[in-house]
Amino acid sequence: MAWIAIFAWVVLTYVRWVDNIARLGRLGNTIEKVDAATREAFGHFHRTAPLGGRPVSVIPKGGVDLYSEELGFIQHIDTGRFESWAKENDAVVYVRSLPGAFVQPQRALATIKPLAGEAVLELSDLLDAFVLAERRTYASDPRFGLAMLRKSAPSMTAPFSAFFSGRLRSRPCQGPRSGS
Repeated sequence: MAWIAIFAWVVLTYVRWVDNIARLGRLGNTIEKVDAATREAFGHFHRTAPLGGRPVSVIPKGGVDLYSEELGFIQHIDTGRFESWAKENDAVVYVRSLPGAFVQPQRALATIKPLAGEAVLELSDLLDAFVLAERRTYASDPRFGLAMLRKSAPSMTAPFSAFFSGRLRSRPCQGPRSGS
């Protein structure tokens, strides 16, 4: 009797696996997954959008810009590290590149403005606060999800695009044929 239960479990697992494989390439399934990930990211984004700081419109002059020698996308920024570093060094940290931004050696990640005039600052700890990776993620960058949904929209409407653009035209009705 136990072998029937095991056999049924194996068959059920196999059928679920085949169903997952069949759905993998479907555009609708992919869009649903991107949509769910984007919605979840936006749910977190509103709570963490300013990264625990205050938005500023102008970064004051006289600061030291922080650059990375690595290439990649910002996955996460450890703002707690910024706060503790700023208190220890009596400085203000202005974040200039948010999660999802592409980082290159010419792009400033942050600007550090010492509060006590000219100071020698050790910036390597701040550089470690930026987590970089080769790819963007939906979790840290909801804009990426929107970009992917925007790119997939033309694929979704492809069968109908010819119809709406006027490429498919119906023949004009010619009325009843003579002799019928």
